[in-house]
Amino acid sequence: MKAYLKYGLLLACQVPFLVAPTCQEEPYPAVRRVQRLEELDAAGNDLRSEVLSARNLRAFESRAMEKLVDYTDYLSIVYDKGAEQVFRELARENISQLFVGGTAPPAPVLPQIQPARYHSLKFIVDSVEIVKSLAKEPTETYRGTIRYTMQILGITASDTLQLDSSSREIEMVLQMGYKDFGDKSLLVWEVLLKDG
Repeated sequence: MKAYLKYGLLLACQVPFLVAPTCQEEPYPAVRRVQRLEELDAAGNDLRSEVLSARNLRAFESRAMEKLVDYTDYLSIVYDKGAEQVFRELARENISQLFVGGTAPPAPVLPQIQPARYHSLKFIVDSVEIVKSLAKEPTETYRGTIRYTMQILGITASDTLQLDSSSREIEMVLQMGYKDFGDKSLLVWEVLLKDG
């Protein structure tokens, strides 16, 4: 019994040392900012070149798919009557920033769906696939196509109904544009969505 007690006490004494944070120093904010700018410059050289590698194009395709998911998340906020109006407006602004020219497409709500009948509409993207990989166009842009399934759910206080589930396609456009990084502005490639 005394042996178990000794081992228990010994183990209890070691636990604080095993779970204690490391003694590495966190860099000062100014140092972190300089490191971040150096990383951006290094990445920027790759992202500013006229011709992108296959690896870079695949990364931009992945980013376009993420933006598609962001789009449906923002739509769900816009159509949520319980969300604060300021959040709904911010979601609308964020949607427009995902699309070429800053112009959001018309909402994908079919005419027979009456949003007023529901507390909220939930938009879900599924089965996302690249059907046409990004390919260079003569206009110094790259274009490709994503196919996906969009589900629209109507949520009431007592039920959730599937209002639509349809296969859709959306274009992805990779073009150069100025992006702000703190007080620095760089001309870099950016992938955006384009409806129809």
